[in-house]
This record gives sequence, C-alpha cells and structure tokens, in this order.
Amino acid sequence: MPAKSGFSHAFAAFASIIIGSFLSNYLAAHESVLTDITQTAGNWLTATIGVPASSTVAGMLLVSSILAFVWGVAYHVARH
Repeated sequence: MPAKSGFSHAFAAFASIIIGSFLSNYLAAHESVLTDITQTAGNWLTATIGVPASSTVAGMLLVSSILAFVWGVAYHVARH
C-alpha cells in the first residue's frame, strides 16, 4: 500500500514541477496582458468599494478570489 500511494505522490510532485515551469513561462510571455487585467480589476474594485489599497494589490486580490471560487465550485461539482 505505501508503495502505491508513495508513487502517486511522487508522480504528482514531479508533474507539478514540470507543469509549473510551463505555466511560469506562459505567464511571463503574457505579462503585459495579465498586468492590464489586474490593473483594470483593481481600478474597478477601488472605485466601487473604496478599498484603500493600490489598484495592483486590489486587482490581484480580486482575480485570485475569483479563481479560488471557480476552483471551489469545480471541486464541489466533481465530488458530487
């Protein structure tokens, strides 16, 4: 039993390293687009709610919160 679960965890860790490298390169290539999206979301959030933070920080928080929500919904749907 430990050999099976150990192998799956080792494979998952290795796959995470490989996929993370590709994802990092992809995001670096599209940095200007992602920066514009984050700035726009941050400007909207600070103007709408009046959060006393820079638009970059507010945008990152908003985008990451939306992604976490979508991930949670997908996980819930997959589990049930």
